[in-house]
Amino acid sequence: MTAGLYLFTNRYQSYIVKGRSMEPTLSSGTRMLVRNLSRPTWADIERGDIVTYLREESDEATTLGRVVAGPGDSVEIAKGILRVNGAEVSEPYRKPVASEAPESEMRLRDNVQPLVVPPESVYILGDNREESSDARVWGPTPLSRVTGKHVLTWYSPGGAGR
Repeated sequence: MTAGLYLFTNRYQSYIVKGRSMEPTLSSGTRMLVRNLSRPTWADIERGDIVTYLREESDEATTLGRVVAGPGDSVEIAKGILRVNGAEVSEPYRKPVASEAPESEMRLRDNVQPLVVPPESVYILGDNREESSDARVWGPTPLSRVTGKHVLTWYSPGGAGR
């Protein structure tokens, strides 16, 4: 029993969502189980996975986001529309924008020039693009900075969850 508990607690961890960057999928206060990834590779992660990761400037602040592209993928965002390898990505999980702003008022981060995700890196975005500071600001994330992968949501104040 003790060995099983030890293995479970070293392999998984509870995570409490803070902030609105992953709404409507995960709202602030949501509690979820994350599988720890000590040396992740692209084989451990798929497009669409929700992951925890460390930003380059901090080894302590864990951030949460959705992987939308992997190593070698071409990524572009034009007028808020995500394209990976030239194909528009369906994002049913994405929080709808209240109203589409005229092109002259669109923010810079609603448009990302085409880029190729470097080897051993992933492109991570928040589901709530209006509230998320993500790859549009920080660029691709090295896989070595990915710390965990969402397994399940066990409590959600708003009843949402993946």
